[in-house]
Amino acid sequence: MKDICTFKKVLLPIDESIFSKRAAVFAGKFLRYFTKELSELTILHVIRPGYLTTHKKRVDLRVEFLKKTELFKKLKEEFLNEKIKPFLDTYEKILKDLGFTAKINKRVEEGEPGNKIIEILSKEDYSTVFLSRRGIGLTESLVMGSVSTKVVYNTRKQIIYLIGEKFSEEKEISDLKILILVDGSEYSKKAVEHGVYLVKRIAKKIKEVKLLRVINLDVYYERLEQGIDPEKEAEETLLVSRKKFLDEYISEKLVHTQILIGIPSEEIIKEIKENAYDLVILGRRGRSPLKDLIMGGVSSAVIYNCKEPTIAIINL
Repeated sequence: MKDICTFKKVLLPIDESIFSKRAAVFAGKFLRYFTKELSELTILHVIRPGYLTTHKKRVDLRVEFLKKTELFKKLKEEFLNEKIKPFLDTYEKILKDLGFTAKINKRVEEGEPGNKIIEILSKEDYSTVFLSRRGIGLTESLVMGSVSTKVVYNTRKQIIYLIGEKFSEEKEISDLKILILVDGSEYSKKAVEHGVYLVKRIAKKIKEVKLLRVINLDVYYERLEQGIDPEKEAEETLLVSRKKFLDEYISEKLVHTQILIGIPSEEIIKEIKENAYDLVILGRRGRSPLKDLIMGGVSSAVIYNCKEPTIAIINL
């Protein structure tokens, strides 16, 4: 199988929250095993409109007028040097202290964070983005304008890592339990490829990889009526996926398969919660968040109902 370097160029958007710190620590601990092939990581902080009126009492609401003055330029430079530069330096130090040795860039942009991140990802050649998550549901995030929701549903070519609550800043990455969702589609094939890419490099850090195929109950009975054994069909799909791991000399003892029958989103959520996975890898079909909410998309169900594991979303 052709090796796909998914961590060649990484974007790490951050703010001053504890969630961002968790994402940065995860990135440092995880990506240090991929630094030989990782060309650079960019720490990005997006300053929201009106930042000077918030941080500088002497600046009133005449922002549009002030932007054209030397005073504004001076205050902006002062703000960046006093508030933002030390903040970015702190995150750079976090990464380096964790053993991250690849090139680190520090970048500041202005605008609405979600939109700005999407703009950067659409115009530049980042392979992967690591995002913090705040533990809110899809409906809440749609109403509140969650940055991670905007990025997840408006990114078409990058892999997105949403860092879960289970990740501990105090513990090393080890004994990982990984779940990969498989259904035979091109999306799930990419998820499997990413799984192989990870396991090849950090096999010693992994306890188990499970390839899961959930057969929709309606499809199950349709197949039976057509004279097709749906479980045998699912087993063949899983064996093809498992072979990709074995072809890369990954131990067969590490990679397991499982078939479940039922409503896919419900069965997958139950499996994740009962087995305490550290990382879930899934392919995404590219539907809008509203359509996903209405149609009950599996990816959305997993992302917004399973906040404990880190979730890797594979886009085509």
